[in-house]
Amino acid sequence: MLADRDPLTGCVNRRGFEKLAVREVARSDRFGQPLAVRFLDIDRFRQVNDSYGHAAGDLVLAMIGACARNVLRETDVVAHFGGEGFVVLLTDADESTAMAAAERLRLAIAAAAVSTIKGDCG
Repeated sequence: MLADRDPLTGCVNRRGFEKLAVREVARSDRFGQPLAVRFLDIDRFRQVNDSYGHAAGDLVLAMIGACARNVLRETDVVAHFGGEGFVVLLTDADESTAMAAAERLRLAIAAAAVSTIKGDCG
């Protein structure tokens, strides 16, 4: 299990995502259920690292992972793909369901803040 998890964010890593995605795509095909994939990229993440340090950047990554796991369904797969990129695989999700999930996640992340010794970087 540890080989498939990103210890920083608590999310599945790229390797784990690839395994789960193969399984979920096969399940989607077999049962004729829709499947959606969303990519997330953190805007101005380099500025966080440059202004507040890499430790603050790590806190931001962990916060985004936590937001995604809290907002999305247990059956959805949240992966930290490395750097500032995340991927979400939404099971049994048509386009409108996927758009609604993406908006819930966007709002949760926008409302979150990360406090550092140098101040707020959220």
